[in-house]
Amino acid sequence: LTARTNQQSLSRIHECVLAVLAAKSFEQVIHTVTNDFAVLLDLDVVLLCVETNDGKMRFPDTRGLAVLPAGKVERCLGIENRLALRSDITGDKHIFGSGALLVRSEALVRLRISSATPPALIAFGSRDPLRFDPGQSTELVEFLTSVLENVINTWLNVPR
Repeated sequence: LTARTNQQSLSRIHECVLAVLAAKSFEQVIHTVTNDFAVLLDLDVVLLCVETNDGKMRFPDTRGLAVLPAGKVERCLGIENRLALRSDITGDKHIFGSGALLVRSEALVRLRISSATPPALIAFGSRDPLRFDPGQSTELVEFLTSVLENVINTWLNVPR
C-alpha cells in the first residue's frame, strides 16, 4: 500500500510539473498552480502568496494570488526554513482568505524566485486535518516548488 501511495504521489507531482512547464503566459502559470495543482494533488486550495509593503505594487488580477502583509512569510516559516507542514489547524485568513475556515492542514513552502522579488510562498490547503503532518517526507513538494521557482523566474525575467 505504501509503495502504491508513493507512486501515486510521484505521478501527481510529475503531472503538475508538466502542466506548469506547458503554460504559455505568466497568468497561465498562476492559473495552473492555483487551479490545476489543486485538482491534480487532490487538495482544496492552492495559492501563490506574495508580500508587499507598498500599496502601489501591482499584481496580475488573477484568482489564486494572495497579497500578504510585509513580514508574513518570515512569521510563517522563520528566517531559514523552506517549508512548514501543519495538521489539525484552522487556515490563516491572510493566506487562504475566505477559504481559511475550510483549511484543516497545510503545507507552506517559501518561494525563492530572485533577490529582486518580494518574499513569497505557495500554500497548499486541505480540509483533511491529517493530510499534511510535520513528520511527512517533503522531497516531492520541494521538487515541485523548485520547478515553480524556475518557471516564475523565467517568466518574470529577473536576476537570480
